[in-house]
Amino acid sequence: MDVMQKTYVYIKLIEVLNKIFSIKVLIFTTFSFLLLNSETFPKEEYWNFSNGNFEAHKFSKLKEINTGNISNLKIAWTHKNGFTPKNKNNSQITPIFTGKSVIISTVNDNLISLDPSNGEEKWRIKLKNPTAKRGLLYLEQYKSIFASTGSGVIAIDETTGQINKNLGKEGYFGESKSLLSPIVYKEKVLVAFLNKVESFSLKEGKRNWSLNLNGARVWSGFSYDKKTNTVAIVTSNLVHLWGKTDINPDYTNSLILLNGDTGDIKCKFKDVHHDHWDFDMVGSPIFTDVNISNQIKRAVYAFSKTGNVLAINIDTCKFLFDKKENFKILKTDKSNYNQTYSSEQTKILLPEPLLDQKYDLDSFLETLNDKENIEYLKFRTRNSKFNKEFIPLSLEYDVLMYGLHGGPSWYGGTLDLVNNQIIIPSNHYPWVLRSYYYDRLLNKVVNLNDKFFSFFSKDDYASPFQKKSKKITSETIKTVYSKLPYLIDAKGRSLYEMKCQSCHGINRKGKYAGETEGDTYIPSLIGVSFTNKIKSLDNLENFNYSHSYVKGMPNLSEDELKKIKNYFNEHDGILKKYNLLREWGSWQLFLDKDKLPASTPPWGKINAIDINTGKINWSIPFGSRKTSSGKILGDKNFGGVLSTAGNLFFATGTPDKFLYAYDSKSGEKIWEYQLPFAGSSSPMTYYYEGEQYILVNSGGGKFFGYDENLGDQMIAFKLN
Repeated sequence: MDVMQKTYVYIKLIEVLNKIFSIKVLIFTTFSFLLLNSETFPKEEYWNFSNGNFEAHKFSKLKEINTGNISNLKIAWTHKNGFTPKNKNNSQITPIFTGKSVIISTVNDNLISLDPSNGEEKWRIKLKNPTAKRGLLYLEQYKSIFASTGSGVIAIDETTGQINKNLGKEGYFGESKSLLSPIVYKEKVLVAFLNKVESFSLKEGKRNWSLNLNGARVWSGFSYDKKTNTVAIVTSNLVHLWGKTDINPDYTNSLILLNGDTGDIKCKFKDVHHDHWDFDMVGSPIFTDVNISNQIKRAVYAFSKTGNVLAINIDTCKFLFDKKENFKILKTDKSNYNQTYSSEQTKILLPEPLLDQKYDLDSFLETLNDKENIEYLKFRTRNSKFNKEFIPLSLEYDVLMYGLHGGPSWYGGTLDLVNNQIIIPSNHYPWVLRSYYYDRLLNKVVNLNDKFFSFFSKDDYASPFQKKSKKITSETIKTVYSKLPYLIDAKGRSLYEMKCQSCHGINRKGKYAGETEGDTYIPSLIGVSFTNKIKSLDNLENFNYSHSYVKGMPNLSEDELKKIKNYFNEHDGILKKYNLLREWGSWQLFLDKDKLPASTPPWGKINAIDINTGKINWSIPFGSRKTSSGKILGDKNFGGVLSTAGNLFFATGTPDKFLYAYDSKSGEKIWEYQLPFAGSSSPMTYYYEGEQYILVNSGGGKFFGYDENLGDQMIAFKLN
């Protein structure tokens, strides 16, 4: 008998007892029913799930802290876990509260229990990497914490901090990597692994069902609705810009709704077809009741980096706002390469989109008064296409667009039940997508070497085999490989080493700074002979212009330039003859000469979507940045939001390192506190010994624009 059936039986029993005895029996019986089914109706004030509840509301009924007393909010305690990462791998956990303890995880894979009144450590246990990267669950009935890891979900005893071997298979559920909170209902454990979703029996750990996603990944969004027994996941794209996207079945870039008991797909809604731009769907889908034309409907809201918001009627498996005028069909260009692209994409107009991916460079340049900056940006974009959606990638040009960090991102939004709206942050700064050739043979040799020696190592420890063999490094292989072109053209190769190698590298691979580092760009010269970029070597005038912003350029004669060009032609010809050239791509932040996003602020916003109409109630700049020309409102953000019954929402994750509090109805900022490091996940709240606490993860930002140093702190606030 499921929960709904039990509920019906209990209600009928209550009605009979109420008629026979008195209203006191009704109260007692109802209380007994809720007590017996406490695992089904969790106490939201306990915050036993990182998203607040399985429906991903990130909302608390607590209202001791409210708009009237927020100015009295002060630090209650701070906990430092003792490990600050060096590799831009920041903490992204939203802690949970069990009623007795605050549970957190660390980047170095410790699960830690804290005293909720003072943050003092009770216990810690080391688990498999990555440990509870983006979520935790506490099940009160079994006094156990469920943590995702790189080797399955593990049940941990709340009191002792040891593995609870009475659940699952010796405490384990599955063996694969999971980044998100598991979900437990009706004695079943649902787990979103990276490439599949599975259900396990709670007591034995026996697999009930499994859905393989055929290469699509679940890395940011996983929810469950007990009212309709529906599991919701959102999935990633399939390839790193270039690659095969024509697959069957295709679960990529989608919102997928599953039957919780069987794993059968109820319906699937695909956002981007044949994604070559990294437009994942992101954030945990939010389940809620909506009121449309005075009819209550059960719905789920899901979000995409494209800015599209998908609002779905769960009962009918149709869009809530399912009118033709609420959708715009975009006709898109074809690729000139052996890549599958869709001829059409869909832009959803209601709910109102949170981002327009189309980037207009010309309009932005018109807003600038700095002539030097204008010339710099024109130079950087001289081989670019922009001002259109879904531009195909090409080796002949770069693509300028919005959206690789969103719109919305992995942390998602919160359901503000006070004002019937979803509050969700978004990013609004541009990107450049660059495509180039790589040398298949070099890549294969380096990868095989890395895999071979990684077999004999564990983390940073060098095994006796490695020490004895004096491990062959990838750099050694690259150096040896770089000498082979001397057999093709010794003079040309020698000139390349003297004049070009210091910038473009020993194997012509160039340099591309990722989003954690900046926008340094030195183009790859592998296969350049087969692109229009070879024109920069036609003469010294073209050559010098293409190196306009390069400092310390070596002098080069026309004859030397010709020999280098001939060498490229010869070497590239050999690579092509033996089928060693392959296309690849990288994305970079598009920054101006001052290393600021090359677009009009705000670069980050917080938006409120009316769940009943799909309209945006308000949209405000999120955070600020100080520059030489003044203060800019609205910056990139990677933290998250929490809303409460106190008509408040809290937001963090901007480079200015502030935790902000806003009036939920208006979006007006009413409180702020600068943290030691940027917030790095959604805040949470809990109630303990008569006081409400707000808890924020001050883990620092991993991307360019944030402080270099990361943090290890959890900071709790309460009323003074």
